[in-house]
Amino acid sequence: MPYIPKRFRRYEAFAKEHQFEYIQSYTNFITYVLPARLNSTDLADGLLQKGVIIRNLASYGMNALRITIGTVRQNDVFFKHFKALL
Repeated sequence: MPYIPKRFRRYEAFAKEHQFEYIQSYTNFITYVLPARLNSTDLADGLLQKGVIIRNLASYGMNALRITIGTVRQNDVFFKHFKALL
């Protein structure tokens, strides 16, 4: 089993807590596949308005977001604004 840094586990735990599927990655990002009740475009736009830039995967035909795993502070900002949008 590969080593998964703590900051990655935080994103995985958040996905499980909110019943999102996610695509595991061995890079510096995670992809959340969102349930039908959420819209990736609305969430990405809402985060952008707060200065948080993520990748909306709607153009790939997916209701999903690709999120770069940043520093602890960057991750805190992401989760603060993402939770508010949910």
